[in-house]
Amino acid sequence: MLCSIVCTILLCLHLSTHLFPNDRKLIYKLSTLNIFAFFMGITILSSNIFQFFVGTEVLGIISAILVGVENNAEKESISVLLFSKFASLLFFVAVCIIGLKVGSFEFIDIKNFCCSPNYTALFVPAILLAISCLCKGAQLPFSRWLFDTVKADTFVSILMHTATIVGIGVIFVTKCFFIFDKFPDIKKMMIYTGIVTALWMGFSALSHNNIKKIMACLTSSSVGLMFVVCGIGNISVAILYFICHALFKSILFLSFLYVMASMSGERNILKMGGLSRFITKISDIVWISFLAATGFPFCIGFFAKTSLTGALQLYGNIPLILANDLINILSISAIFRLILISLYGSPRADDKTLAYASKINSYSTSPVWLLIGIAVFESFTAWSMYEWGELHFEFDEMVARSRNFLDYLVKNISGLIQILIAVIPIYTLTKYPKTRIGVISTKLLYELFRKKGISYRLRNFIKNASISTATTIVSYNQKLFDTLQKVLFKLLRGIQLFLSRRHIESASSHIGWIIVGIAINLVSVLIRQK
Repeated sequence: MLCSIVCTILLCLHLSTHLFPNDRKLIYKLSTLNIFAFFMGITILSSNIFQFFVGTEVLGIISAILVGVENNAEKESISVLLFSKFASLLFFVAVCIIGLKVGSFEFIDIKNFCCSPNYTALFVPAILLAISCLCKGAQLPFSRWLFDTVKADTFVSILMHTATIVGIGVIFVTKCFFIFDKFPDIKKMMIYTGIVTALWMGFSALSHNNIKKIMACLTSSSVGLMFVVCGIGNISVAILYFICHALFKSILFLSFLYVMASMSGERNILKMGGLSRFITKISDIVWISFLAATGFPFCIGFFAKTSLTGALQLYGNIPLILANDLINILSISAIFRLILISLYGSPRADDKTLAYASKINSYSTSPVWLLIGIAVFESFTAWSMYEWGELHFEFDEMVARSRNFLDYLVKNISGLIQILIAVIPIYTLTKYPKTRIGVISTKLLYELFRKKGISYRLRNFIKNASISTATTIVSYNQKLFDTLQKVLFKLLRGIQLFLSRRHIESASSHIGWIIVGIAINLVSVLIRQK
């Protein structure tokens, strides 16, 4: 099912290439995305931990390449590569320790070892694997690399931000949950890191005006909720949430791909406005994606969010339940603000751009409708499997299913209440931005979650420290390499001079031995003929 989702999103991206008629690197990007999806499939279907490591390693390298293809994105590409190498280093050390302790890389052998009394030997690799997965999932304080992928092309970001590289850590946790299930402290670390990241990125999504940065914040927030559910032990809900999130986020992203194309690639929503009059078909699709993403009753996001709420209620932690409700409200608010500012109000673009936007309305929207149709089918299928108890991954006792219609009715009402709580303040603040509350809230969000804020400084500190450390290591390695090269050159030069002297001194003896060899060969040929 996960592989089919990746291929479905990739197919719809291939069908959307008519939005980029002047992109000369389009064939290169699409070919690289095909390789990316291929290795994603290898990683998902891997049967041993070393194969999974190889797959994630290739995915990290391809991600950095896709970011670096764009102009003036070398620093962002290096940043993505450094974070990927850091996670890969931790993962590789953990794989080596597991190989030494277990004697095998197969998941089934590791699972059998975890059932033995010697499972405590895997504590250190479990910590390393958990940190590596959190880094790959763009959780704090490793979320900087996801913002650097914003430099990549938009349809590249759709695949990276929804169903592939950012969710690979969650996929590994669900595949190897038998390792983390033995160590409650590691599961608590996932819970706390995930909930803090989800809250922080929810507020950050409200403070940004770049469409792709808003999507990146929402993605990191959703992955944080997946780690929370993994931490409480309900990996079935994590997989269900991953499936539904990949589908509704790709629909939302793809619909805004048309919006950005209508504005000639513009990503700042403050430079848009009033587009609903020019792109009527696309604005309808945007609202459908809004309903799918916000958990509107019996839409795609509803299946994931109701199951996640039920899992948290079963866990019985009131602060987690309240935090989950707040995160849902923040994500709905961010998406509604994105739609409201970009599609409605007075137009802020020039007449030439608006004339081009009306042409985009005549473009085919069949890729989005195809993705919506497949998403509805696959999300309903996954939810049905979960409800029937087939989506349990040998942890059936941890699956909380609700067959009571009244319970779903209550969840419908609570979901609608969350949407209303999120929508009304955003609409009021957007329509009356110069009120005292609007000015204070905007400044507070900008100071905390934008440039010069705490989050920005923390991420930049980690990024600069990583780059400076890598630069220092490279410079020392270069000096060491130059020294070794000089020593080796002198050694080879000395050997060459020694052999040259010996050759000159014994040239006559060489000639003699050559004549003897020829004579022996002639004698052997004559003997053979006789």
